[in-house]
Amino acid sequence: MEKTVSILLSLTLIFSVFTISPFEVSAQGVVSCIERSWDGEKVVATEKTVSEYTVLDENTDTELSEGWYVVTQDVTFADRLMIDSGTVNLILCDYATLTDHAGIGVAEDAALNIYGQTENTGTILVHPQEETADPETPEEPAGPESADDSSPDAEEVHSDEAAE
Repeated sequence: MEKTVSILLSLTLIFSVFTISPFEVSAQGVVSCIERSWDGEKVVATEKTVSEYTVLDENTDTELSEGWYVVTQDVTFADRLMIDSGTVNLILCDYATLTDHAGIGVAEDAALNIYGQTENTGTILVHPQEETADPETPEEPAGPESADDSSPDAEEVHSDEAAE
């Protein structure tokens, strides 16, 4: 009798933990990614899992706001992806490519974090170049609206500024 009561109490406890747990698994499943950080001496890689996210595909609105987004397969956008507010965390699944022909913009008060997976094979292509008929002949700038180094409006971004 004690053994039966013990088993029933154990099952009740297990069931109550699962039903009131704050960690809810999405119907989409859990996605893992590698978070890399600097510990003062070396890069440290930590695996993390995410259960609440939006799959980024051709039907996703191009204005992204706070949350997790996952690229599970090749996806292409003609319009600019814009990070409007908050922190957007983007996971590039292994072997998936995100292509955006108009670029990715991040508002001043927003942030974009990009995560990979264990094989580091996810890819982002922004403004991919069209192949020309003659690979030796580069395409000319589109016209007077193209900025050059002498333009007072030309802005240069360095990798150390982009990382801030």
